[in-house]
Amino acid sequence: MKRITFEVDDLFAKKFSHYCIENNTSKKSAIINLLIEKMENRGMEQFFNLNESVKGHIDFMNEENYKRLSKLKIDDKESWDMRHNLPVNRNINDYFERDETLISMIYFLNESKNKEVSIPRQLLDHDYYMRFNKKDIDYYFEPLYGIMTFPYISFNGLEELISSWSTKFWNLFIINPALMNYADGNALGLFITPLKPDLITEINGFFETLTGYKLFYLWTNDEEIKPILRNKNSLDISIWFDRLTNDEFPQMYKKIIKFWFDNEEIKCYSLKNSYFQFTHKMPYNIPFLDGITLEGPDFEMKDTITGWTSGNCNKIEFDLKAFHCIYVDGREVLFTEEMLENFKNGEFELKRIYSR
Repeated sequence: MKRITFEVDDLFAKKFSHYCIENNTSKKSAIINLLIEKMENRGMEQFFNLNESVKGHIDFMNEENYKRLSKLKIDDKESWDMRHNLPVNRNINDYFERDETLISMIYFLNESKNKEVSIPRQLLDHDYYMRFNKKDIDYYFEPLYGIMTFPYISFNGLEELISSWSTKFWNLFIINPALMNYADGNALGLFITPLKPDLITEINGFFETLTGYKLFYLWTNDEEIKPILRNKNSLDISIWFDRLTNDEFPQMYKKIIKFWFDNEEIKCYSLKNSYFQFTHKMPYNIPFLDGITLEGPDFEMKDTITGWTSGNCNKIEFDLKAFHCIYVDGREVLFTEEMLENFKNGEFELKRIYSR
């Protein structure tokens, strides 16, 4: 038995004595327990800090679901570009590509021997270093990159590894075997990335829209979870319209959204992004009217009560709530109280102007 001694100042000694009294413990026990708690491996930080809002968007995969999904026929099956005896849904080939930079980074981290940033060797088996390639998608995805790896490891073996891998750096997800399946599901498909789950929810929604399945799932050893089923049902667009109704200008907001929706030439980037998110089963933003800009070929906004009109214009920016004004082709237009009231009541009209 070794004795460890150290010196502390009077104030610390006084506070520590109070701590021991309040917790009904000896000073020796308190020090040992606190040190053990601090030094103990807690496992992957990811599984201790799952945000409740993220839980609602990322489903969990257990062993039963994984085995069942492994037996299903992969729709639109192709050989994976990275490994020809690994069948995938063709969208995997369309939207993922090899990332050479990531290979160098992972090699460097593993050589560091730092347990928090290096990856256990049991996980790096049939490993491929990938990034999401959005190609011609007219939507900004945050960069997604990581390792797709297919080790011969059981769910129990993965549980032991998760419990002992003390990392705050890496996050780990189960790859849906209904979209990527190596060795008939006997190898466990994993995605390892430093990126947080909120980004994964966007990618999952995108792939669910294309294939009916989410691509990435959180690991669980819980036996009581719902079966993971294919879902290619389109969402009711009226739900999106209703959610975007603005309390400040409800009637006019609906007219603005409908004008944008019905006129492909009219651009509104905040509405476009929100619409893309909704229709691709992602968590979606709700743009506020004061953040909206309409622009495109000739159009007009008119107050049908006062007769005020923007005239033929190409851009309108709304700033009514804070400053009671709009900007028409960069020119500020202050709204009178009457115009504001008419706007709230939906008495303005928007229309395209076509040259004869």
